Amino acid sequence: MQLLGSLLAAILSFVGLACLLVAAAYLAVGMLFSAVTKNQVVAFILGITGCVLFLVVGLPQSQEVVGKLLGGYSEQLVASLSVMDRFDALTRGLVELHSLLFFAFFTLAWLVMGMFVLNQTKAS
Repeated sequence: MQLLGSLLAAILSFVGLACLLVAAAYLAVGMLFSAVTKNQVVAFILGITGCVLFLVVGLPQSQEVVGKLLGGYSEQLVASLSVMDRFDALTRGLVELHSLLFFAFFTLAWLVMGMFVLNQTKAS
């Protein structure tokens, strides 16, 4: 019984880590759009659209369409921006360094862009 409990705790910790990383990434996207516009409703709609876009690029159908329109390299580029592939790997317990770095850089990039927007807004 103790083995089952520790196994369940390990699985939940990986799922928790994955959810935390995705939440941080999506909050950073939302914060940028919140900094871009003064209207909360518009910021919400833009944030949701941005987050859904990063979900959709992980689908094989969207990658196939991009590959047909822009070529094979663009298909690989779009596939590398997929949040869902990395989320799925983390929830299965596969903690890879490149997945952790992806979420760290993804979150940091959106936060830095938000800082630049806020600094530009503050300066003008």
